[in-house]
Parts: sequence; C-alpha cells; structure tokens
Amino acid sequence: KYCRTFRGHGSGVAQVHFPSSAADKFVVSGGNDGRICVWDLDKLDRNSKVPVDAPGEILNIAVSSDGHQVLTYKYYHPPDSEHSESEVILWNADNGVSLPIKKFLGTVDLLGFSHSATKAFYVASNIPYTGHLVNIYDIESKTSFELHAGKSYYMGEWSDGYSEYNSFHVCQLFFSPDESLVVAVSENGAIDVWKSGSDTKFLEV
Repeated sequence: KYCRTFRGHGSGVAQVHFPSSAADKFVVSGGNDGRICVWDLDKLDRNSKVPVDAPGEILNIAVSSDGHQVLTYKYYHPPDSEHSESEVILWNADNGVSLPIKKFLGTVDLLGFSHSATKAFYVASNIPYTGHLVNIYDIESKTSFELHAGKSYYMGEWSDGYSEYNSFHVCQLFFSPDESLVVAVSENGAIDVWKSGSDTKFLEV
C-alpha cells in the first residue's frame, strides 16, 4: 500500500536504513548531496532536528539498536587537496548533534554498532602505508582503538619512500553476546579475535 513519497535530497539517495523492529518509527537516508535525513514514520515527515548538509556523498549508514545513534560514512574531495577523503561521523538521531570520529585517506567497507549500542565500529581499507584497519569507538568515553585484521601483503614503494601494505578485506565483524570479544572474518578465510578493549589478538585462525 502506498503511503508517502519523502522528498528532501537534492540528488540521488545512496543509502536507506529501515527500522530493525516494529517499535522503530523512523527511516534514515543518506544522499549523494551529503545530506542525512531522518524520516518520522508517524508524522510521515522529515525530522527537522537533523539538518545535515555537508560536501561529499553519504555512502553508508548504520543505526544503533536503541535507535538513538546514527553512524555515517562520507566520501568527498576537499578543494585544497589532491586526494579524496573519507570521514566517519556519529550522530545523535534525537537532536542532530554530530561527533566526527575519523578523517582519513581510504574507504570504509563496514559500519555498525555493538549489541548494547555503547560501541560503534568501522572497517577501513586502501589506507596508504597501513592497509586494513578495524576501528572500535567507545561512545561513552569517546575513545577509540585500532585493530589490524587479516594477513597483510607488500604492494610496493610510494614515491615519497614509504612502503605500502594491504590486507584481505574484512567482510564481517561481530561482538560476542557479552561484548567481551571482537571477531573479524576476512575474505581469505582468516578469523581474528581480540578481547574487547585490547589491540592484541586473542586468537588468529
């Protein structure tokens, strides 16, 4: 049954996050215009508390299980830079307050939250001199730590003398039910396990 056409993006819509449960009453969309829209399904209208317009394209969106946090991945080309950049931003869906987590050269493959919505994560690849990273961000303490996942391999030297390494893409990332462990599964079949809050691998398969 047709309900409503939502209009608010100035160009194509790249990502749409639908409710994860019947209790959720909103839809989040991200556009190629850099805009984030939170749509109220009860009022069938846009939530005006999240007036987000930024340069670049919103290429991925994740919403926490409690519905109060939104994680976005934006890709853009700053006018004063030779390279395109990525930015991961955490949003409060209730009041529109934003908290930039990280800017970097590279791309983001995965975004998400832990079960309790106390931690956010992203998996980044194609990062010069580094390769592949898993970043876990603690929302309460506003601190993060990076995990190196998968098997790295040497790709060559950059013109400025740095060596470049890359690793097989991480295709899935999980938290254990009690969130004491973080598990990353790479496309080559490698499985890496860390104790939550530690950057030392607990297990590598």
